[in-house]
Amino acid sequence: MSVFSRFFQQVSQHVPRSRWWRDGLGLFIIFIGAVLMLTLLGLNTGGLMGGIAGLMRKAFGSGGYVCCLIIIAIGANVSLNRPFRRGAALWRRVILAEIGFCALLGFLHAFNAAIVGIQSAALMATTGQAGGAVGWVLTILLWRWVLGEGTFARWLTVLLWLAITLMCAAVFFSSSLRALIQSRLKLAPTPT
Repeated sequence: MSVFSRFFQQVSQHVPRSRWWRDGLGLFIIFIGAVLMLTLLGLNTGGLMGGIAGLMRKAFGSGGYVCCLIIIAIGANVSLNRPFRRGAALWRRVILAEIGFCALLGFLHAFNAAIVGIQSAALMATTGQAGGAVGWVLTILLWRWVLGEGTFARWLTVLLWLAITLMCAAVFFSSSLRALIQSRLKLAPTPT
């Protein structure tokens, strides 16, 4: 029996099987996110991942990179064995994250479209730039059905999508920021 196999047997006796399963699943999810990111960057081409990355690019444009980071973060949480709290609070955070992500796509597309114009914005959507197809649809809906057309409406759309994105991010991270601030205040020396 080799040294490596003895070491592996000793370690496996002390770690529960469910932990191995979580680590393996977490690393697999991280791997998928990293390969998708490399494919979006153009460093990996072809195959199944190339097709998935192409769909992500057309649907989300530059937001595809954010999707890859989210996939990697989910894999890291699974590997680190963080407790998974189910319930209404989880669903509120998921819905808030989705609204924030869609608003980010709308902002990316509205900003680029305000600079280059509506015709070029449609072309950007078909080539997977800016906010992709989702960002283009959100921008056009807000322009044509709510605000009207014109330079002022375009820049107002940019500001609205940016405001929604920032509000969602602030609410989503508020509990984490609150805990961080409270821990820092406890560590800070009290003034005399």
